[in-house]
Amino acid sequence: MAPAPDNAAADLNPESPTLEKQDKNTTKHFHWPPRPVEVASPLVTDHSRDASSTSQKAGRFAATRRALAEIERVWLQPTRQPLAVRMRTTGWTPDHPALYCEQCGLTVGAYEETEFGCANCHNMRWPWDRFVRLSEYDGHLAKWVKEVKFERSRILARDLGALLGKQLRSAGALDQSNKNLLVIPMPTTWRRRAARGVDHALLIADAVARELQSPLQIALSRRHTPSQRAVPPSQRSRNAARARYTLRRPERLLGKRIILVDDVRTSGASLDAASRAIRRALDPLAAPPRAQIVEIWAATLGSAPDPARKMTLSKQQQMTSTQHLGEKFQARQSPSCPPDS
Repeated sequence: MAPAPDNAAADLNPESPTLEKQDKNTTKHFHWPPRPVEVASPLVTDHSRDASSTSQKAGRFAATRRALAEIERVWLQPTRQPLAVRMRTTGWTPDHPALYCEQCGLTVGAYEETEFGCANCHNMRWPWDRFVRLSEYDGHLAKWVKEVKFERSRILARDLGALLGKQLRSAGALDQSNKNLLVIPMPTTWRRRAARGVDHALLIADAVARELQSPLQIALSRRHTPSQRAVPPSQRSRNAARARYTLRRPERLLGKRIILVDDVRTSGASLDAASRAIRRALDPLAAPPRAQIVEIWAATLGSAPDPARKMTLSKQQQMTSTQHLGEKFQARQSPSCPPDS
């Protein structure tokens, strides 16, 4: 039996196939005990450095935003502010119903209004059943109404109309139902609309109808006459009568509560003529049942102040200020009283 080959000799023989295999695997060595394999550790982030860089970026962004806001405020300020912003900056709010007469719409003081009206309209029969307004036509409201009429600010007209609709809602115009409610704007002529470029009464009435969720109907028409602003107060009733307001399809208005919308009540002649035209057209059609009786509410953004009341208030203020100055003058001229002994 041949002897087994010596492993040591085979290891020393360079031509041995076993040595070739070992040479090929020289890169892999067997170690015991095994050592932990060194794995390339991921990139370790410094959270403190990231937080500081994030805060620096946020600070730069905040500074940029402030700079852009300042540029917008100074150079790109809107030409017309929304009504909500104007009310907040000026402090203007609509009048409470207790501040004006529900019959004529003029401003009244405490305990001046009765069930028959105020001192200006006592025992007068108006063609409308109720009057609702936002405020007296003075100050900020007068400026806004002129902006609507002469600068064609349609957005401001809709905002004011929506506010008037809320005023009507709080006054009880819906009466638990809006099925019998109908909003009608005061009419204008095509010549005046072409001259102004806007039908302001229609815009206001459309916003009122949207706020009350009631239909809008252009039911009145009129002839062209001079503007009421160009007519003396003594001739405004005659000028409004010449307009000849006409009601279209009056049968659709039977049994309705009509909201007649205008921008300003100056003397009341235009609203009076339009309301009487509605009454004249509906009276022959009205049947005995109470359901067909028409109720008219006049609604305007503003009501011109009563000149007599304004003069009276100014005189009272002058008298009060004069009396106050006289008391101060007497107090200065009177000798000081000697001290009690």
